[in-house]
Amino acid sequence: ECEALFASAFLGFSQADVGALFSAGALAGVVTQILLLPRLARSIGERMCCTLGCATMGVAFAVCSLLRKQPLHAFLYLLYRVGLAVADTTTSSLLVKFSTSSESRARNLALAQSCQAAARIVGPFVSFALYEVSMSASRSPGCLPFLAAGLLALVTSVLPLLLPKDPSLIKQARGKEH
Repeated sequence: ECEALFASAFLGFSQADVGALFSAGALAGVVTQILLLPRLARSIGERMCCTLGCATMGVAFAVCSLLRKQPLHAFLYLLYRVGLAVADTTTSSLLVKFSTSSESRARNLALAQSCQAAARIVGPFVSFALYEVSMSASRSPGCLPFLAAGLLALVTSVLPLLLPKDPSLIKQARGKEH
């Protein structure tokens, strides 16, 4: 992950510091999924939760590469992990909710898992290339992969809002097609 390279190069993090940050991020994600997400989903709905999660990820990840002061950087990284927990969980929930059959649900969840696996394979190569390119920048060297990932998350944050509020509308439309 580029965050390890970035934190070492620009924040003076040791391997132990990076490990502690990643562990804190994992804890933030788990706590979010257990304590925050159920209340948030009941309050604003899963579509808005997913949008909020993606937008939070995008802003926090992009900005944390530009602000290189502690503890602000670590706070923004943890906020990114909170957004990731919200977006990831609600994406799966929306896939289940908007699937028209058990077969389509299985196919949609499998496709989502495959896309995530592909991103975990390709992502490090792309982010490292962007990191290397941006290291020669006079302002904010090393931030390009974070800005690109943040922008991608922000752009995708609108997608859940394109879904109808009522999943049965999709199921009814699919039924009329066949």
